[in-house]
Amino acid sequence: MTIASVAHPTADRPRPFRTSVTAGELVLPGMLLAWATLVTWRAMVVHRINTARATGERGEALAYAAITVGGVIIAGIILAAVKAKGQSITTNICTNADPATC
Repeated sequence: MTIASVAHPTADRPRPFRTSVTAGELVLPGMLLAWATLVTWRAMVVHRINTARATGERGEALAYAAITVGGVIIAGIILAAVKAKGQSITTNICTNADPATC
């Protein structure tokens, strides 16, 4: 009996986790995170505006709303740039067995 003919004892058991994650598997969690963030920001802005309206002070709430909208726009730009960079990286991956032909 050779070593190669003996089956590994853990070969039949499933792995507890995978070591790689594809980009497609991250879309839904990313969308859920973005949605939760936007809903939270919107609730905070509405609360601040209502609080300011009740006290008669509006300047601080409007500035807070402007900063929040700016943050959302910047986050959108960053996400678009990261997505474009990720797509360009995935299209340029060489899957040929001979790296000299890439």
